[in-house]
Amino acid sequence: MRRTRSLAGPDETTGTASKKQKTAPSAAPASSSAAAMDEDVYMDMDDYDAEPEPPMPTPKATPVLRGRKRFLADVGDMKAAVNKGLEVAGMRLKGLRQGDEEGSVEFRVIHDGATLTSLSLTVTDTSSYPNDHSYICFALDDIPPDLLPVVEAIGTYPSKPLDATLTRILRSLALAASGQTSQDEDSQSLQDDGSEAGVEGLDAYDEDYMFISQNSGPDDSAIQSALKRDFLEVVAAGYQPGLIRFGGDDFVLSVSVPVLNLQVPTRALVAWDRRLLSASRYLTLVVSGLHARWPAIASDGSLIGVANPRFHVGLSPKYKPSIASVTHAVKNFALKDDDLEAEIEPEVEALDPDLDPWEQELRAQQRERERLAALPVDDNAFERFSLSSSLDSLLDQQLLAIVRLRLKFGLGWAGAELLHWSCDKMQRTPEDMYSTYKDHLVQADKEEQSVARNYNLPPDPIREREDPSHINLLMVAFCYVVRRLAMCTRFCLVCHRRIESEYEALKPYVCADKLCTYQYYSLNFGPSIEYEVEANTEVVDLLVSLTYVSCYEGQLDNGLPIGMGLRVPIPPQGIKSMSPPAWSGAMIAQPGVVQPVTHVVPQNTEIPPQGPDGLVDFDMLPLDYQRASVVQLLDSLPPVADMKKYLDRARGKGKLRLSKMDSNILPAAWGIFRWAIASCTAYLEEILDEDEMVHNIDKTWRQFRFSVGAPDAEAHFKANVDAAKREDRNAATYPSLYAFHGSPLRNWHSIIREGLQLRPPIHGRAYGHGVYFAKDGSISMGTYATRGSCKWKNSAMCPTACVALTEIVNLPDKFVSKQPYFVIAETSWMITRYLLVATAGYSPAAYGLPPAPDTSNAHSQQAPQFLNLDPAHPLTLNQKFVQIPEQQHKLQQLVDKRRAEQQEAEFDTEDVAIFSAGDAPPAAPTASTSTQTVRRVNTTPDWVHNAAWVDPTTYRLLPPPTDASSSATMAVQRELRTMIKEQASAERLDELGWYMPESLMSDNLFQWMVEMHSFDPELPLAIDMKAKGVNSLLFEIRFPSSFPHAPPFFRIIKPRLLPFIQGGGGHVTGGGSICMDLLVADGWLPSYSISAILLQIKLAISNLDPRPARLAQNWHVPYDIGEALEGYKRAARTHNWTVPPNFERLLR
Repeated sequence: MRRTRSLAGPDETTGTASKKQKTAPSAAPASSSAAAMDEDVYMDMDDYDAEPEPPMPTPKATPVLRGRKRFLADVGDMKAAVNKGLEVAGMRLKGLRQGDEEGSVEFRVIHDGATLTSLSLTVTDTSSYPNDHSYICFALDDIPPDLLPVVEAIGTYPSKPLDATLTRILRSLALAASGQTSQDEDSQSLQDDGSEAGVEGLDAYDEDYMFISQNSGPDDSAIQSALKRDFLEVVAAGYQPGLIRFGGDDFVLSVSVPVLNLQVPTRALVAWDRRLLSASRYLTLVVSGLHARWPAIASDGSLIGVANPRFHVGLSPKYKPSIASVTHAVKNFALKDDDLEAEIEPEVEALDPDLDPWEQELRAQQRERERLAALPVDDNAFERFSLSSSLDSLLDQQLLAIVRLRLKFGLGWAGAELLHWSCDKMQRTPEDMYSTYKDHLVQADKEEQSVARNYNLPPDPIREREDPSHINLLMVAFCYVVRRLAMCTRFCLVCHRRIESEYEALKPYVCADKLCTYQYYSLNFGPSIEYEVEANTEVVDLLVSLTYVSCYEGQLDNGLPIGMGLRVPIPPQGIKSMSPPAWSGAMIAQPGVVQPVTHVVPQNTEIPPQGPDGLVDFDMLPLDYQRASVVQLLDSLPPVADMKKYLDRARGKGKLRLSKMDSNILPAAWGIFRWAIASCTAYLEEILDEDEMVHNIDKTWRQFRFSVGAPDAEAHFKANVDAAKREDRNAATYPSLYAFHGSPLRNWHSIIREGLQLRPPIHGRAYGHGVYFAKDGSISMGTYATRGSCKWKNSAMCPTACVALTEIVNLPDKFVSKQPYFVIAETSWMITRYLLVATAGYSPAAYGLPPAPDTSNAHSQQAPQFLNLDPAHPLTLNQKFVQIPEQQHKLQQLVDKRRAEQQEAEFDTEDVAIFSAGDAPPAAPTASTSTQTVRRVNTTPDWVHNAAWVDPTTYRLLPPPTDASSSATMAVQRELRTMIKEQASAERLDELGWYMPESLMSDNLFQWMVEMHSFDPELPLAIDMKAKGVNSLLFEIRFPSSFPHAPPFFRIIKPRLLPFIQGGGGHVTGGGSICMDLLVADGWLPSYSISAILLQIKLAISNLDPRPARLAQNWHVPYDIGEALEGYKRAARTHNWTVPPNFERLLR
């Protein structure tokens, strides 16, 4: 079947309608919101059923949409069609709505007036919709057995728009409900995948399916030569390229650079995502969708052949991430942190009456540490971070179009981006826009060149290329990633356009467009709130508390959560400015003393009517009711410490969403919680090490590192300090001053987002217009930092007052005033360093923290280094001199530590082969710019299969399956072809790590035998195996009839390993089955490949924590079938995992 690809505009660069775009038939209802369907949709319909059916809604000729916009438009059309009573083959759709997950829809199928089934249909990759995606479908409730094959087959459907797919589903359900089958559909599903119809066994395979023909694609030497050319260019730029093979001819490419080499300010890296400097990391770009072809683009930027590049940005410990983690990242059903959910019931443990609660808690924490330590760890995983989703969508949706504009009009990155966005917004051709706005485009490039030095931008591989006929996509894409990462705070995280604002934040955010706001918060385009709760629990509590106080006291006027699509209950009353309500919260007259509220605020504001759900749109409420709604919904949330405990239980069992924590909490409450955290563009981190604290500050004030402002604010401040040192003799000795700034607690929600900004005075200012600072902290803390009148009821920190400690350029004679206070009008002369927070009833134990600051390093390390402050302007608190530790010294220590951990990478064998393509074996370039030795090819003897060890007469296998669907057969065939290709293409079996003996490949397609071998020789298990002459671990893999929707069953046949209760380890049950969550219903995903699972199992068996795997004394006795199945079910019960449906059928 031919599939067409909708391209935007005559040159693929804008949303302008294509001349070949198909218009809607006159009989079809028109829609103004969606794009035209592919031209072959109606032709495909005729293949499914001979009976004429009412056509699906087809939009009129509008500019072609692609990707997520097209999907959302099609969902809107389908909703309209369903509301009009859409019916196909006697089946009707009801209640169609967008699901909770990205790219999903949920609906009920009605037959004869009754609900036949409820389904969830998910597009695996909306950026590739409607031409290069897959579908996942599952039932939301019990499904009749005769309909199950239809649902299982949906995953094999070809890439078609939503309306065509739903039509096919309804027709297939109608046939199944009537007891008929459609051979055409089953055959077509197999043929679409490239397999033969009706294939049921291994004997039906053709050799051409198992192995890639030498003549089936372009010359391999040509690909290697092209890769070599581009790899050398990447290395010359200081980056590290890599080749990752998936088996057969398929491969992806990577390119990386150590995070420390990006030359991004340290304060910015720490603020953007702590994982960037939590360990030695590489910023890594993975390019997939190449379909065994390279180069992927021509000299004009157009795609070559079937290549459809997809880009994935993340972090990795080494220059090239592991195959398993990359597989998860690039597959259509990729396992992503933001997409995986699991339901975990609270664990109820019996209490020991002889232990006090503190001892019980310590023991529970120890058990949790042991459980986490036992989890398998990929020490070279490709890890996503807070900016990954934004960068991925930017590259997938816009990079190639921007490259084509650059090549066509000779623009730089900034000019081409502006041209691309302008064409998209005004729906005009690039030629027209360029001729009209050429001067603006050129000016955009000049402006970027003027700030390039501040951002340490990478080289421009398009402008600096030597061969005009060649484009190195790997180099171009990575330089673009580095450029956008360095300048990320200047662009919207969702639409990727330049943010037009005079204030540049420290952390990236979204523009003022309501659609961007909605996507950022509601569709998880921003940072992971779950990660913030786990990693920054105290900061999350503080941010929520400050938001609560700002709304409760009527201070917050701007920046409320507008445009997020929140549906909220109507509060009993609103909150006027500076007037707390009587119906919620509690007053704090003084720290630690809580009193009830006694006054009421009259209300005369009209409010919108409630909807059928009893809720209203937050955006439609008056301002005072919006404040009250924020307060009301935040009060419905649990304590942050409880959220953290809930998420901690998910580790090793699948990642949870907080929104699943309590079904009684409205989604809008979680939306506001997310807004309170994600809208903070400052960096906050509580200081727990006493050596890093400001000395002589009362212990009742918690200390936080506090950075706010643009990433280059530090550079501008330093430039001003250097200028002051040249200008003033005293400043040369004492470059900067420190002073306190106090403000009412209700103001700090805004301050930590915008910094200390100059605002018009309300009541006048006695010492001039500017930002006020006091050298005596008691003045700021006692007079200006007025305490809040309320608290978030579930706060463990209970902040009552806040004060900032700020560094200032030491030119007091140029201040607006220097006595009795510093008054400064030039905001670039000041930069915040610390936030001091007074708390009422704060208990560090609520977060699992020590009751006092960490002083464990006090005697083991050098004494803290303090700044030498100007004695003419002493910094005091309660008549004591305040001492400031050298913060930059600590940051430099962190950087130095990461540099010491950073190891010079050596290219592996695959990459060495690329560098050596077409040459005699030379020394390949290294993975860094410094001179180092390339890893030599392994010349030790390879692993050798021992047929006697796997003799099938020495053990029993599970009985053959009694049922198998065509979709499962096709999926298993696909996996088998991939495994055979990967094994045949492996240079060494010991590097592959597994082996499928041909002698054990029977006619039973659903039962495989695989050997796992070549463990690290230093592992206790490997030592035992060598001593006993054991050649490998022999596995039996059994596929269920519902594969890939249900996981396969893995068990070791021989040798027998030491059980866990006898001191063994390795995640193997006492019966030989594998104890891993990805092999049960809770953790399984259809995207998992068997080779990737084998790698994960090998990592788990090799894990030394909490105990290493060892051979049992009776190692020569094979595991029995029954004990393997019982061990599997016992492990599932222990970990609260769900056993796959129909698991018992494996016994029959």
